[in-house]
Amino acid sequence: MPEGRGKPPRVGDCSDLICPPVRFRFLDEYSFISAQHLALVNFSINKACKTPVGTFGGMHIIMCGDLCQHKPVKGRPLYASHPRRMDAHETSGLNLLTEFTNVVFLQQQQRIRAVADQLFANTRLFIRPEQATLEEVTAVCDALDARAIADLNVLASRTPRVVVMRNEVRQRYNIALGCMHCRHIGARPIAWRSKDEFVRSHSSSKQAGLQGYLPQCVVDAVSLMLPEHTQKVAGIQSYIPGCLYSFIDNQAPGIGFVNNASCVGRGILMSPGEVDDGADPIWWLKQPPLAVFVQPQDGKFSAEFTRIMRAEFPALRTHWVPVCTRYTEGFTVQLPEPIPHRGRVLAAVNVKRFGVFLSDGYAVTDFYVQGMSFKQECWLAHLCPPPDACGLKRAAVFVVLSRWGSWDDVQLIVPLWPRGDAAARSKVIQAYHKAA
Repeated sequence: MPEGRGKPPRVGDCSDLICPPVRFRFLDEYSFISAQHLALVNFSINKACKTPVGTFGGMHIIMCGDLCQHKPVKGRPLYASHPRRMDAHETSGLNLLTEFTNVVFLQQQQRIRAVADQLFANTRLFIRPEQATLEEVTAVCDALDARAIADLNVLASRTPRVVVMRNEVRQRYNIALGCMHCRHIGARPIAWRSKDEFVRSHSSSKQAGLQGYLPQCVVDAVSLMLPEHTQKVAGIQSYIPGCLYSFIDNQAPGIGFVNNASCVGRGILMSPGEVDDGADPIWWLKQPPLAVFVQPQDGKFSAEFTRIMRAEFPALRTHWVPVCTRYTEGFTVQLPEPIPHRGRVLAAVNVKRFGVFLSDGYAVTDFYVQGMSFKQECWLAHLCPPPDACGLKRAAVFVVLSRWGSWDDVQLIVPLWPRGDAAARSKVIQAYHKAA
């Protein structure tokens, strides 16, 4: 929901999602919720229930979560100190918080299978009030480093996924795990380059009159950008039968097409004229495909949606849905150095990208897995401290480690430090000690 200022924000009609018989509504992941967010949830529910003035449409609201996990991406958490001067939504959200009448504290960790398990003790190090000692942190780091796998390829049949604590390494593992899946099933990947074009600008802009495809130096600069800076559509995309994808927008929430939801690649519809000469290990398409067909990771859509799709598209396989290519919104590209182009000098350009609105789904961040249980699925973690000054985040370490049910299930995709490098080991331990 949008962070509104002043007047109430525009909220879509969600009455089809909240029907009159509903009496209880759960708000999960309480640590993510800011006061503004809580106010907007209340506004949306009141609108859907046609109760302009009230508290959550007269329904019972149960909030649950773990305050040691991640804070809101925007805004202050509900438990934080708030300034005296706040906007209307933040004030409203804090007032709503006083309407809650009961607080329940769980006395036992529900995900970890046994309190005596080593995972419980190692995870608790990052949430207990008292400062962890250097000796305790050293023991945990040595134990974690010992959980690094020796050979990733032995896990190929289990379709492994990896959780990382920063986006910079995410693309690397998406590519590595996608290639491993390709080798395992003996398939030849199909790949294509997204199309980047100038965004049409108003006549007063420095970019006025620029349109169409970009000069090669700009194409090179855009291709090096992380998907996080290009509306999440990568410069090079691929398809392999059975590959994992994630949706990158909220195009169809009613059927589960929401940002970061997982799906499986099932088919591809190419542009006319694509011919495979078989000369390259990768089949490079001349143009982005018309669509990639996907299926929910759990395998099925609702019976009602399946009925509609069968009526509208009788030739489409059951539980398959096309994700079509389209343009992103514009984004700014800072060029490595100014370039002359059509009688002017450009230091930055506004670009839009034409591609498939899917991202590789093998590697995800710690924000993605909050609330998940890994259970018996094959999950690995990349827990190496980042090289920048931000350091490890206490909540990130806690969220990742607490997804497993036992210490025996914990697997790292790489060691915490190079083997035999005492200086690197000391640096990692110091970073973890600071986080704990």
